[in-house]
Amino acid sequence: MASGTIASLRGLLGLKSRPSIVSQRSRDDSLEPVPTVGFRVSFQCKSRRLQVTVIGARHLPAKLPGLVADNYIVKLRVFPGSEKFETKPKPESWPTFNETFTFPLAALGQDPTACLIASRFLMLSVYAVENERKKKAVGAVTWPLDRASFKDGASGVLLTGDIWRRLQDIRSGLPANTQSQYKKEVRKNQLEVSLLYKPGDATAGEADTLEVTVNRLRWSLDSTREYEQKKAQLYVKLSILDGGGSCIRSRNSKPFAPSISVHLTPEEEQAVLDCVLPPRGPQRDAIACQLSLCTKPSMITKKLVLGRVRFGTSEVVEDEFEPALTHLGKALQAPGEILTEWHNLL
Repeated sequence: MASGTIASLRGLLGLKSRPSIVSQRSRDDSLEPVPTVGFRVSFQCKSRRLQVTVIGARHLPAKLPGLVADNYIVKLRVFPGSEKFETKPKPESWPTFNETFTFPLAALGQDPTACLIASRFLMLSVYAVENERKKKAVGAVTWPLDRASFKDGASGVLLTGDIWRRLQDIRSGLPANTQSQYKKEVRKNQLEVSLLYKPGDATAGEADTLEVTVNRLRWSLDSTREYEQKKAQLYVKLSILDGGGSCIRSRNSKPFAPSISVHLTPEEEQAVLDCVLPPRGPQRDAIACQLSLCTKPSMITKKLVLGRVRFGTSEVVEDEFEPALTHLGKALQAPGEILTEWHNLL
C-alpha cells in the first residue's frame, strides 16, 4: 500500500502520525553519526558544589592522524577555575563512564544560585589514547552554567536531565567541516589587545599591575551594516576576573560608531584598564581577562553583548587551545614588555 494512502487512512481514523527519525534525532545529538558526549549536572545550593556526571560518548573515531586509539578519556574543567578531572580510560568507541566529579563554586553573593551565571562554563574534552602515553583530542563541548538551564529538585538541589552534545573542534569550538568558513568569518570579528605586566617594587610596598589595552577592532561587513542601520553605538567592556568569576576591575570604553575597522586611541577612548594583581600564587594563576563588544540601544534597554573573548594564564588554559589564548600567561612571563595579539570575538 502506498505511503500516501496509509497517511490518509490514519488521518480518517484520527491516528497521529509517528514522528520521523529526523525529528527524533534533532532532539538528541547522540543519535547523529558524529562524535558526541553525554553528561548531566546538579548543583547543591547549601554547599555551592557542582556535580557533573559523565554518562558516556558515541561514535568516537578509531583512528586519528598519527594515532590508533586503545582507549578514550574525558577531561573536565570549569572556567574560570583551577579544578580539573578526568575519567578512567575506556576502550570502546561508544564508552559508558557514569563517573561523577565535584567542583566547588566560589560565592558571588548571598543567594547560592548566584554562582550559576552564563560567564562560567563547563568544558568536557574527549581524548583518544594510544599505549597510555600518546594522546590526541577528539573534540570538546562547552556548557554555560546558566541558572535557567537547571530545574528545581528536592532538598535544595538543582538538576538537569541527560545532555548530549556534538563534539566540536577543540581549537575553535566549531565542527571540523566548518573550519574554512569559520576562519574566513572570524578574521572579520577580532580585537587587537596589548598586555603589559608591570612588577612593583616589593621593598617599597608596591603591588604588581597589569595594563590591558584594546587598540583596534575588526568587524564583519554584514554586522557593520546591520548596526549602522540601527544607528547603534558600540563600546568595549574590559574586565579582569578572579578564579570565581567575580570582577576585580572593569572599565567601559567610550562609545564609537560601527565600522569594519576601528582604531582606538587608548587614553582618549578609555580603552585601557590598569589593574592591581593578586599576590603570586593560586589567586594570580586563576585570573582571566574578559573583553566584551557591547551596544546599548537606549537608556531603558539592557546592553547587548555582540561578541566576547576570555583568556587566562597558561595554567588556566588547556595546551590544545589556540596560542592566542595563552596571551596573559606569556605577558606575566615578560615584565615590562608590551605583548600584542589579535583575539577572536565569539
